[in-house]
Amino acid sequence: MLDCVESSAVSFEGRLGLFFMISEGLMFGATSKTHTRENFVFLAQNNNPIVRAMGLHCLARTDKHSAQILKSHLKDTSSINCLKGCISRDMTIGEFPRELLHNAYFLGHNSSGSWQYSLELVKLTDHQLICLDIEILANKDYMHLHGEAIRTLTEKKSFFKNLDLENDSPNLPRLIEKFVSLVVVLL
Repeated sequence: MLDCVESSAVSFEGRLGLFFMISEGLMFGATSKTHTRENFVFLAQNNNPIVRAMGLHCLARTDKHSAQILKSHLKDTSSINCLKGCISRDMTIGEFPRELLHNAYFLGHNSSGSWQYSLELVKLTDHQLICLDIEILANKDYMHLHGEAIRTLTEKKSFFKNLDLENDSPNLPRLIEKFVSLVVVLL
């Protein structure tokens, strides 16, 4: 039984994780032509958190327009175990799509060449990712995501320095101001 989200290289020998292997088969295997966006959305709505994670992973890797679906799962506090390399980490389902929005290859690459499908990856701009993390910090329903959002935003301080506030989104200065006040309170 699949009870863990495993990446492309797990354990000390770096073997292909079962979760990753199954998702690669669904996305790019011989039967992948029958697995559509609707199938992956169906998986993402399953009662089992591991199956939900499988659907979210497949969407992030095959549908560049799946950001809204991934965002709709951010409030999900169901727990899963994620094994990347030798590191096992408990996380919520809500953390999983956030990671995928920041990096669709969060679970790694497969040497079989699935990278060739990268044009279909969900991809947000730096601006959109920053706004997403600020939105997470501003919403108490996302408390389980606050730590990662703060970590990511503090790593992006060079992005804030290079903003052209006159030509950028009119909402961004307000969001940055809110972010700065939140960080000051948290520090």
